[in-house]
Amino acid sequence: MDCKALGDYSFAAGNNAEALDDGTFVWADQTVNGFFSTGPDQFLIEASGGTGIGTNDPVTTFHVQDSVAETGGDNLGRHVAAIENTNSNAGTGSIPDVLGLELTNVSDPGQFHSYISFMDSSGTIGNIQGDGNGGVEFVGSLADFAECFPKADPDREFEDGTVVGLDGGEVVALDADSDPDTVLVVSTAPLVTGNRPIDEDERDAYVKLSLVGQVPVRVSASVGHGDVLVASPDGDGTAVARADCDEAGRPVVGMALGEADAGETVLALIGGPGIDTTPASGAASGTAGREPADGDASTGARTAGIDGRDRVDELEAELAEREERIADLEAENERLREQNADLEERLAAVEDHLGLDSGASQGVADD
Repeated sequence: MDCKALGDYSFAAGNNAEALDDGTFVWADQTVNGFFSTGPDQFLIEASGGTGIGTNDPVTTFHVQDSVAETGGDNLGRHVAAIENTNSNAGTGSIPDVLGLELTNVSDPGQFHSYISFMDSSGTIGNIQGDGNGGVEFVGSLADFAECFPKADPDREFEDGTVVGLDGGEVVALDADSDPDTVLVVSTAPLVTGNRPIDEDERDAYVKLSLVGQVPVRVSASVGHGDVLVASPDGDGTAVARADCDEAGRPVVGMALGEADAGETVLALIGGPGIDTTPASGAASGTAGREPADGDASTGARTAGIDGRDRVDELEAELAEREERIADLEAENERLREQNADLEERLAAVEDHLGLDSGASQGVADD
């Protein structure tokens, strides 16, 4: 209706669409009172109900839908949508970028401002969002940071939570005679994974090991909250509480954040500050933070136990601060809602008042 295609090779359709420039395509829906091109070679769409590609029921301003099931290779064809910059002027003063995301009217985005949301069929599983301090943060439900390391035996499989050795940069299974450079834990579900091989055919020869964070660890004996965990002297890929370990100098795995019985997994802090990594000289000087089985608690055990509990207390205090901040934000949000409701009531009262005055004036004029 009342559309104009004034440019050469232009097209205008819908309602009050105007292609004023050469090579332009302009579409406007019924809600628009004038939508026009601002330069040549533009493709413009104004659709208040959403623009759908592959779907006739868009739920956002721009909704792309497809069913893609290609396998093998890291290529654009495996994805539903692709944005590609073909500029090749890198290093000549021009820096090619790919995607820019902007909150135009927000100067300091907080945790409720999400730039990208990662979702599955159940809902949101992660976000890249504002941090409230002038930056952005990646938020997810997983809890450790891992890197992929090559296996000494590419065919060897390692169960999640297994304590393994790193020897010469390669992952080795532990046994009773192992003496690796260090010990790490096979990550169960890392939030971030580094050093992942690009070639899919090589990935089975690598294993993800947790470098820092909270990770489940297999244990072969009962452990308690705050225990310092060491690699089991049995060399079976499990951890034990250092206070209960009879063998001196066992490498430290991390600190237990909960309790577990033999054969279970316990959530442990890996690579965090406050963990006493000094090798124990035996059960008598173990520093796991709880009494040995015979009830003879050494000074060393009590000292390290205090250190472990202090770290747990710090983490719990930090969590409490975050929860308090969330509560403050929710309270502020509720206050703003109340202000909005008050303004709406006042606006309604003013409108009613103006309506009465207008009617009274009209009545006088009629008389």
